[in-house]
Amino acid sequence: MIPDEIRRKRDELAVVACQVNWCDDQGLDDENMPGVGPGGDLNPFGWYVVGTTGGGNGVVVRADDPGVYFADHEWCDDGTAEGVRRELLPLAPSIEEFRRSVDEIDARLDEIG
Repeated sequence: MIPDEIRRKRDELAVVACQVNWCDDQGLDDENMPGVGPGGDLNPFGWYVVGTTGGGNGVVVRADDPGVYFADHEWCDDGTAEGVRRELLPLAPSIEEFRRSVDEIDARLDEIG
């Protein structure tokens, strides 16, 4: 079950026209089911994939964190919440900043994705 706060954040991000393929309701469920990476691996730590950039990479958010992050499909963590956080690459400190910085976000995604 995807928390309402994650759906709200996805909805706010989904209006941004960029290279991210934002998840619709079905995609949100599919990208975050157990066994699907990176979403299914991140969910136990409160992170959810709300969009994809191709190749299995995801754009992720967390209900209690204002930032927007990139999760590589080949990420490696130490099995702790802090380890997961270290492996995520920050895209923007907030959804508002993500929406204001689309060109910079796309350039960053080209660089890391």
